[in-house]
Amino acid sequence: MRVSLLILMAGIVFVSCTSKTETAEDTGKLPDTRPLDLVLKMREDGGMMNHQTNLYISADSSFFKVSDHNIDSITFFKLTDVQMDSLYLVLKTNQFDEIKYLMDTAVLDRGGLSVDVFWNNNQNIISVDDSGQAFVDERWHKQWGAVLQYLDQYIDKR
Repeated sequence: MRVSLLILMAGIVFVSCTSKTETAEDTGKLPDTRPLDLVLKMREDGGMMNHQTNLYISADSSFFKVSDHNIDSITFFKLTDVQMDSLYLVLKTNQFDEIKYLMDTAVLDRGGLSVDVFWNNNQNIISVDDSGQAFVDERWHKQWGAVLQYLDQYIDKR
């Protein structure tokens, strides 16, 4: 009985040390209207695989880059104001600045996705990470998925 209690307590201590909830890295909430200098960066990392995709979106220039086994393919494009507003509406509607994620230090290597949103000359940043040791909290999967689905649909048009 004592051994079982000690094992249970050790497990609780281990879990509390390796998992914690964090809000998206936050130096500000998303403003009510789209900042003119809004920048979005999305990165998909293949973990141990030598594959990475990057999406960069801003009002004056944007690109989508695929790196596969050290071979890069890049597509440049420009968004209209309407498209930028649409992107911002998706972020606001899905409470991007409220999405929480968990850190698990027991994970050694894992690919995944991260999205960073910058504005105010990069003074404000909101980052959500679902890669490596970071896992988006289950309660935020719907909102996170909606943001990613929007970005995936947009990328598919490139």
